[in-house]
Amino acid sequence: AVTSVAAMQLVEGGLLTLDAPIAPVLPELAERPVLEGFDAEGRPRLRPAKRPVTLRHLLTHTAGFAYDMWNADIKRLMERENVPGVISCRQAALQTPLTFDPGEKWHYGINIDFVGRAVEAVSGRSLQDYFRAHILDPLGMADTGFTLGPGQRARRVGMHAR
Repeated sequence: AVTSVAAMQLVEGGLLTLDAPIAPVLPELAERPVLEGFDAEGRPRLRPAKRPVTLRHLLTHTAGFAYDMWNADIKRLMERENVPGVISCRQAALQTPLTFDPGEKWHYGINIDFVGRAVEAVSGRSLQDYFRAHILDPLGMADTGFTLGPGQRARRVGMHAR
């Protein structure tokens, strides 16, 4: 949700647009193919997307991306191509093809990762720095962020189980 707020702030500021292709901001999305399945030898069958990915598609999870844990074809492709999962936090995890044409379906996936990259690209700041300056500090959210500082770590509560 915070990443979406950041993106919409940049839309309001004229640095991002909802319905134009996002490729000028994120060139890696310019030619993202659609995975149609696999051939008899197990090789992925890919084709060009019918339309470009937009920020609106990314924000609404209609760009065509899927998580491997919920899409068997993406999981199979990632295993075949040795693509790490998103849990690895590696950029290589964002190299998967689309699973449908942008705007044609909804599927929860790696969309917001790309929104975060767009925020960084147009703001010139890391996502953490943008959040802090434009969202978290103005709201007085001093303990929200990507990492725990020593003071926060000291206040952590242990897990409770019965």
